[in-house]
Amino acid sequence: MKKRSCLNCGKDCGIWLYCSKSCKTSYRPNMKMSTGTHSNLRSCSKVNISIDTHTNVRNRRASHFRMLDLFCGEGLAGWGYWLSGRFSEIVGVDMNPKMADRYAFDFIQGDALKLDYEFLSQFDFIHASPPCQAYSKATPNTARKNHVRLIAASHLMLVASGKPYVIENVEGSSKDLRPNIVLNGHTLGLKIDRRRYFHASILEQPIRKIMRSSHVSHKVHNSMNRTSVIEAMGLRVINPNALRKMTVDGMLQGVPPAMTTFISSGLFAHKVMIGA
Repeated sequence: MKKRSCLNCGKDCGIWLYCSKSCKTSYRPNMKMSTGTHSNLRSCSKVNISIDTHTNVRNRRASHFRMLDLFCGEGLAGWGYWLSGRFSEIVGVDMNPKMADRYAFDFIQGDALKLDYEFLSQFDFIHASPPCQAYSKATPNTARKNHVRLIAASHLMLVASGKPYVIENVEGSSKDLRPNIVLNGHTLGLKIDRRRYFHASILEQPIRKIMRSSHVSHKVHNSMNRTSVIEAMGLRVINPNALRKMTVDGMLQGVPPAMTTFISSGLFAHKVMIGA
């Protein structure tokens, strides 16, 4: 993994967000902002936060709420969470070093499933989008065995972390994923069906929102041009400078931000960002 600097004092702290407990307790976002695109947005000051139960997480009003984005890719899911206004800090983890230039928030290159629990404990919420090729209907049956199936391992790690979490994947993943949220793009005003499945650890009642559209529905595929993909997936909500760095392939593999905005707004009652 890449080394990073302490958010409070700037000293080398390896994979950690802070070099010491004193830096963690004294950190204020308006003193030293993170390095991602979101750093130019204003956040509230820090208050002490403790997570005792999932219910407390859902209902409390906090001014510093950290999210970890595992298998983050180019950050479409992360943008949806950010735009919900529920998070003051987002950190992405991915094996692909190219994501360091494309992911708009703080980024760590590394294996998401090799993070230890002390590191995970620094966050208030975790999202994971394990690779979908082994589950996708688009992958030929003969080729699926060549792809890793990481949903079960993600469940085990995130349950053990004790943090509220969401895992996202495609339709064929239901056996491993155990989804309790099913959404499609038309439900959220997009021009594509783009059905996606989620397991939310703190959801009390399952949500299934599938809407048929009376308008022309776009099928997202590799031969689409960049503008068509952006419009179909509703990506104009992303900061233009960040969107410019994303690739068509990265967009096609991502989760429409409208979906994670919807999920975040439903799971967490209070916004923590001013103007969000």
